[in-house]
Amino acid sequence: MRMVSNTNPPASRAQEVRKRRAQRTQQRINTVTNRATHPVKTRPVTVRGNAFGTPIRQKASRPARRTLYLTVDSAAGAELRLPTLPMVNPGWRLLSGLLVILLGVAIYSLLNSPPFRVDHIGVIGLQRISADELTRELALQNLSIIEVNPAEIQAKLSQSFPELMEVEVGVELPNFVTVTAVERQPAMAWQKGEQVLWIDPEGVIFPARGDAQGLLTIHSSSDIPMVSQQPDTTEAKGKEAAADDKAGDSTNRPVFLQKADPALLSAAQTLREKLSPEVSLIYDPHNGLGWNDPMGWQVYVGNELSDFEAKLNMYQYVSGYLLDQGLQPALVSVAQLNAPFYRLEH
Repeated sequence: MRMVSNTNPPASRAQEVRKRRAQRTQQRINTVTNRATHPVKTRPVTVRGNAFGTPIRQKASRPARRTLYLTVDSAAGAELRLPTLPMVNPGWRLLSGLLVILLGVAIYSLLNSPPFRVDHIGVIGLQRISADELTRELALQNLSIIEVNPAEIQAKLSQSFPELMEVEVGVELPNFVTVTAVERQPAMAWQKGEQVLWIDPEGVIFPARGDAQGLLTIHSSSDIPMVSQQPDTTEAKGKEAAADDKAGDSTNRPVFLQKADPALLSAAQTLREKLSPEVSLIYDPHNGLGWNDPMGWQVYVGNELSDFEAKLNMYQYVSGYLLDQGLQPALVSVAQLNAPFYRLEH
């Protein structure tokens, strides 16, 4: 009986080679897949120049560019790629630098450009004071508009022109300066030689400018009796001025005005009412108020007129006596009712 073997015949050498190649190929595929799934962390390359290594930057970063496409044929899907500038993201330092440069150019232009130089001052609310007088006093010609300080101008105007009230100064680009104010109205004139000063109803003394008809005029060889200088300010402005003084700001300090003695002004008004309007009033520091008599001499009745009728009777008696004696006085004073006197011409 013949026995049959179940073992397969030995594989050929070619089949063994192909099998090994297939195994190596599969191993390489598995290795690549494993590396792609779990990449190996590599160390940065360093230079050993110092005690510690310094990483080497292989490539300089470049700003990203924004690509712009222009559709040529929408049906065919044709597009044209256009070159663009790189997208720049400036930092705050660059922006601050540009802003400083722009501000510097703007300030330089305002300081040196002719269109921004003051050449005229507008005046509102004034009649006796002209714009030319204000312009000469302030000297703002050819001054840059940004150099004009309204508070300083206001203080200077109040000091130079005491007849101005409620002074306001406006500054507008490119070169406009406007002054708005109210003028004090004179109630009395004081003439010392060729100098004429005006006095308003509040007693404020200021130079005579322009014409004012029908003013009560007092002629004297002396200055106006004055009270202590008082600031021209309201209560609110006074508080602001006090705060500015503490802060060292001199432009907002109150302006002190010269004011005449109110008792003298009241007596002059009373004397004017008791005499003829044509009579010229006079004043002497020692004898007080009086007038020029039409007979050619001076009469003084003092500053207290509560007993004016008695003083007038005394004057009539003294003047009548002098005329009866044929005397021509230069001065008759009844300022002291119990001690009248006269002075003869030399």
